[in-house]
Amino acid sequence: MKSRRIFHYIWRINAVIILIAGLPATVLLAASAVFVILQATKTRELDSVINIAKNDQVKAKTEIGTFTPITGSEILQAPLHLIQDYDYRVGSKESSSIQNYMFFDPTQKRSYWLRAKSEGLFLSAIALAPKVTPIVNNSILNTNTEEKSVPVVAFLYVLVDKDTNNDKRINDSDQKQIAISNAAGTSFKVLVDQVDRFNGYSTIKNNRLSVLYTSSNKLKVAEIDWRSQEIISNSEFSSQP
Repeated sequence: MKSRRIFHYIWRINAVIILIAGLPATVLLAASAVFVILQATKTRELDSVINIAKNDQVKAKTEIGTFTPITGSEILQAPLHLIQDYDYRVGSKESSSIQNYMFFDPTQKRSYWLRAKSEGLFLSAIALAPKVTPIVNNSILNTNTEEKSVPVVAFLYVLVDKDTNNDKRINDSDQKQIAISNAAGTSFKVLVDQVDRFNGYSTIKNNRLSVLYTSSNKLKVAEIDWRSQEIISNSEFSSQP
């Protein structure tokens, strides 16, 4: 009888020890499960992606962003955002994409759009300004370097208008276009299309700039006159060492 009682007490003690040891693991497991559920059901935010699949669950709206002044001008510029909200697995996705730009001229109290139609998306809008040599003033008592604020003369845009890879989305994976406008946004012209990748640009010198891009697996450079919005030359060179 004594041996059975001793065994019974030992079993109870072991059960308590197991319960105490397993309680933190249970709490940790429950917390992990809650975290996974929250991650799976939360709204995921995306930028520069437009869902064009036919889906009744997609809710879309447009919003005007913040107006910012264009350097060297009284005109203001603001992006037009397309915001889409749609179901994704057990959660949802919200994407925000720039589809157009609005300009406002306070002197004439009027606003206007960069493009007549708001479609596709703008991946970037780059302000272009001529390169200015800093003013250097060296004297015995005062030595300083000043750089004037250079006015913007044009904008260079990278945009996508079509779903070229047929994945029901318009994003950076599709073929792009490179376009230009003047600083006031009253002229807009597509310079190059069927662009696989935008590789950069040079500063303006003698009213010209170079734009580098990849098309058909070839690295190309277009020399552009920003005033006439014309391509002066277009050449390609090897992208391999």
